[in-house]
Amino acid sequence: MIETSLRELLSERAATVVGEHPDRIREVRSRVAGIRRRRTAGAALVLVLLVAGGLTLARLPGKPATLPAGVPASPYFDDGGTSRTVTGYRGSSYFTFSGPATWSVAVRPFIERAVVVARCAERGDLTLADLTGPGSAPKLSCRVPVGDHFEGALLIDPSRLAGNSRDSTVMTVRLRPGSGGSWSVGLLEPLYPERITADQVRGDLLDGFTSPGGGRIQVTVPSDFRFPRPLSVTAVCVRDVRLQLTLDGRSAGVVVCDDASVEVYGQVTFAVSEPVAAGLRGGQRVTIDVRSIGRRTDQWAILQIG
Repeated sequence: MIETSLRELLSERAATVVGEHPDRIREVRSRVAGIRRRRTAGAALVLVLLVAGGLTLARLPGKPATLPAGVPASPYFDDGGTSRTVTGYRGSSYFTFSGPATWSVAVRPFIERAVVVARCAERGDLTLADLTGPGSAPKLSCRVPVGDHFEGALLIDPSRLAGNSRDSTVMTVRLRPGSGGSWSVGLLEPLYPERITADQVRGDLLDGFTSPGGGRIQVTVPSDFRFPRPLSVTAVCVRDVRLQLTLDGRSAGVVVCDDASVEVYGQVTFAVSEPVAAGLRGGQRVTIDVRSIGRRTDQWAILQIG
């Protein structure tokens, strides 16, 4: 009885089921097609990203190009190829070329170090044949990006240059660029030494090695001295030295060792002028007191007064 009633109930329910609607079939098929399209597009995007990532990794070096230790920071040149002023250094012997060339560069061997700087349109190495002696071939890497070009530097020891003399050496260097386009080279020499030793200033009038705080100098005014010519005090020093001068008890000014004052590698000339110099006469004996008031109290020497 129960089985008969269940069969009748199922038959009645089956009779009420409506057949598949055509729109429902199209909707299902549209959803399936959309899912397939999204899966295909996603797989293609992953493939593109993998390829792009591989190309990027292939282009990036292990580490970015940097300047060697001990050289001043760039830029050394502007985008037009003109040399820039580098703080703490004097630039010279600038030369522009394309392809192999010969460079004449003057180097003072008594300085502690010098820096060859280069500018190149394309990354490359520059060979400087014969720079440090016949047959030598040091290389300068020009790979640091600066504006629309690249730059590089090479630290050299002037005392090891071939044929050096006491005052200066003119070197003939054969340049062999490793990339095309325009190249420029130049030489940077520091304005001041890192240290001054007693051996370098033998015969000085007064120095910071024996009198770090300062001292007294007695001198005779040159017989040809005529005002308004100033009385000159020549000192050698490292950067940031400041020497306060007093002449016969009158304030005579301050010798300042900075980039604006230096003349030759660490040498500064200070002029004692009005009103102190107005009372000086040729042959007069005067006393000059020197007091170190700068940061580097012992790195200086008074070489000459006259």
